[in-house]
Amino acid sequence: MTRILRSVFSNLKYTFRSARFLAAVAGYLALLVFATADFYNKNSAVWYLLRCAKSFGSFFFCLVICALPGAAIFAEEWLSGRFIFSYLRAGKKEYAVSIILNSFLSAFFTAFVGTTLYIIIYSFINLITSDHDNIFFVQQMGVYANGKLLYDGKIFAYYFLDVLNTSCFMGLFSALAAMLSAIFTNPYITTVMPLLLYEVIINVLNKFSAPMLSNPAYVFSSGVTVIEKLHPARDITAENNFSVISMLYPLAFTAVCLAVIMIISYFLIKRKYEKNSDKG
Repeated sequence: MTRILRSVFSNLKYTFRSARFLAAVAGYLALLVFATADFYNKNSAVWYLLRCAKSFGSFFFCLVICALPGAAIFAEEWLSGRFIFSYLRAGKKEYAVSIILNSFLSAFFTAFVGTTLYIIIYSFINLITSDHDNIFFVQQMGVYANGKLLYDGKIFAYYFLDVLNTSCFMGLFSALAAMLSAIFTNPYITTVMPLLLYEVIINVLNKFSAPMLSNPAYVFSSGVTVIEKLHPARDITAENNFSVISMLYPLAFTAVCLAVIMIISYFLIKRKYEKNSDKG
């Protein structure tokens, strides 16, 4: 565990200081602003503008932007020849775990910083919340994930959970791309892989009518209330749409998916190493 943490921290320090990470944050923020343009109104609240930005099609290109800093770590190490040294020094299991964690966290923090900057910038020129006399606000907080928090004036908690969910969403697809880079060892393919994976996964789940709470597009959506899906007969309003389940479910979903991705990555990387050793 110590070796894993040491490797993760070392790679993250390098990532955060890199021009690639800064460019990714700037690109992510720019894409959110662009996605907001068609819906912008000086009287609109920040929560509404952020929701519009995420609903716009171009938002999903953020999956590619967030993958830039770290999704292709394995592919780059493999092509540069550093893989064997890193793999044997870290340990087989530890190497696979650190690769996935680095890919996840680099995308996570790209989205976290970018979305936070978006909220801060727009909060200077737009309302951060709305008045309870606004009927539209009350209605929307009944269907927004964790909307009761904003309805009750817990602004920091609402936006923090919103940013956290978005960041986990971006991080998971970056981790998936890193996993598949053990098969398609090409940094460019790996970087665009999150967007391709999103389209494939969502279409497959929709085709087979999978439960909504197994679909990442819904699990991490600002507009889906988890307790509404778990208790469809419940009358969800702005006063009761928040629960601990609403807060923890996306995090639990992230943890389970990451664990599965790490296990699969371990076997894929091990197989690639063994095949390369046989050729040598």
